[in-house]
Amino acid sequence: MDASAKPSEANTPGSRHDFWDRVERLARIASVIALPVVLAVLAAVLHSRESLTHDYIDLAMSILKEPAKSDMTLALREWAVDVLNRDAPIKFSDELVAKLKSGKAVLPTAQPSLHNEAARIQLAQEFLKALGLYHGAEDGMYTKDFYEALKSFQAEHHLDVDGYPGVQSLRTLQQACNESATSKPGVHCPTKELPKIW
Repeated sequence: MDASAKPSEANTPGSRHDFWDRVERLARIASVIALPVVLAVLAAVLHSRESLTHDYIDLAMSILKEPAKSDMTLALREWAVDVLNRDAPIKFSDELVAKLKSGKAVLPTAQPSLHNEAARIQLAQEFLKALGLYHGAEDGMYTKDFYEALKSFQAEHHLDVDGYPGVQSLRTLQQACNESATSKPGVHCPTKELPKIW
């Protein structure tokens, strides 16, 4: 019998099974490699979307602080009201929406409560850091470390222990920091004034 009469190895049943085993192994390897890449891309997209949302909110706020001057401004005002009202936990009343969109009402020029929240947290972080109770970043972000430090301070000073930098907590933080600064060298309290309405 000559060599051409032998069945080729590629056509044997064992070879086909080995081929599909290799394909399956390669597919598993590819999926293990692709999964972190897909997750990283998804995280980057979500992060950029979050940053974009903050930019849209800032832009919407600036549009609504000015009175309407033209039809173009009215169109921008409609967009701005929709952006602010879309994801807000407390929606604007229908009457306010109509007034803002028409230009008959404007937002106050003082910083809105949306931004005051971060400023309030940052101020509390600065006071807690000056007192040696917090060691994280002073960035206005509500983190677990900040929450725990503030709750500890609130309990020690017989305040409502809610981990929120409310008016009473900020006043007490300011007072404690000022007292500590007068009695201990090297303690530097934030110089920011609490709003007079507090």
